Amino acid sequence: MKAVAILLIMLVGVLSFAHATESASADQKTKAVIAQLRVGMTEQEVKFAMIPVSVDWGRVYYGGSGSGRLYFQVGKEEQIWVEIGSGLKFLAMQVSPVEKKKPWKREGGDAINVE
Repeated sequence: MKAVAILLIMLVGVLSFAHATESASADQKTKAVIAQLRVGMTEQEVKFAMIPVSVDWGRVYYGGSGSGRLYFQVGKEEQIWVEIGSGLKFLAMQVSPVEKKKPWKREGGDAINVE
């Protein structure tokens, strides 16, 4: 009985370590993707890169021009944003550094307001 208890404790320890390692790897993957974002990328390229590694995402729309700001939650309390200009390709104009996440209010679809 004592051997079973020790075995269970060891198993829980191994599983906890595996989960922590997996979380760290996901964080490193997100940082690597963020480091590859560049001014001049299309909106679709930015979303294709960021959505799979983001916790959440949304867009602040600037009127009917098609320009706006994409926000990506990249950690429990962190975000980045990418400014998207208007035009035929809707290109990234600016990429923020990782910053403390601000509150988002959902407006429907992918539209958000950021405080």
